Amino acid sequence: MKVQALFLSAISLIILATANTGIAQTVTIPPMPFWDNPTIEIDETLILQLASDYCSDAGGEASSPAFFLGYLPLWSVDELCQISPDKAQISKFLGNLYISGYFGGVWLRDALSTNNVDPENVSMPLKQAMPEALREKMELGNDALIFYALTCLVGGLIDVALEGYNSLIFIANRLSIEPFLMLYGYNWGYLDFMLENPPDGIVPPDDLIICNRFLDCQMPDAKLVTLTQYKPVLDKLYTPPIWRWWDSSSWKWLEMRTALEIWGKGSVAAGEGVWEHIMSDSELSEPAYNLLIDLSARFLLVAELSLLPTMEGYAEYDGDAGGCGLLQEAGMIMWAASYFMGLHSLQPEGTFPELCCP
Repeated sequence: MKVQALFLSAISLIILATANTGIAQTVTIPPMPFWDNPTIEIDETLILQLASDYCSDAGGEASSPAFFLGYLPLWSVDELCQISPDKAQISKFLGNLYISGYFGGVWLRDALSTNNVDPENVSMPLKQAMPEALREKMELGNDALIFYALTCLVGGLIDVALEGYNSLIFIANRLSIEPFLMLYGYNWGYLDFMLENPPDGIVPPDDLIICNRFLDCQMPDAKLVTLTQYKPVLDKLYTPPIWRWWDSSSWKWLEMRTALEIWGKGSVAAGEGVWEHIMSDSELSEPAYNLLIDLSARFLLVAELSLLPTMEGYAEYDGDAGGCGLLQEAGMIMWAASYFMGLHSLQPEGTFPELCCP
């Protein structure tokens, strides 16, 4: 089979903002590594429709980074569990996450270049949270190998979520809890450090993200239907049912509460330490700092969204929740691994998709 990389030249996607005005907006996606695969699809029509919705909502505040790094990925993850099981539609949401992650990594690489930061320092925790098969390919640094390993892994999770027996779903849920807690803890640590230690002269936002407790955050400007749906899981996690030897659900909640303390909170210091080193000689501009904080907060929300339905599925033998958790994990892995690819890419400085609202 002949494999051909796509997006060898920039593509310009145009859609009418409204049917009766004829005013057009343009989305331009630069070249990026992408090969034929059965798991993810770049749906131009969907991206353009979302761009139209975003431009209408954001008005004069609209920007390319806010759309590609904020609106596009969060809309996509929220839809993963809100539609009827449809692999073709899910592949389009994963395509949105791939675009967002890849160019988010390129953007961060450029933003940190003034600090002489080695991208490996930033990407190492992402690799550690990935399954071994994907992590090995990430170590090699070859885009094609990473891409195919990524699409195989994510495709497998989608298949189990949509077509697997409940017993297989619950096993997959259990195996993913600790690495996703570690990823969440790392992100909690570095976001907290950046909020508490902004570059000189910059005042951090105080209302961007509100965290009531570990694994319990929300962003006033990012309403996620699926996250709201699974927030009640936290009550069972933080106040586990009284343990009864004949009730496996009760000890599973206690098990996960313990894992939260060990693997989740135990990873916070790693995030703080890595970013303390990165920010020690920071020359981030205020716009770059604010965008990095916003992106990090959204990443934290998606990590939380990956865990809550997964925990519910595992503990309560809930196939719908467990399947939703696997879909969210697939989205998170797609977003994070493509972010890694962008961090290590050789794209020219300043490479980023462009959205022009009418």
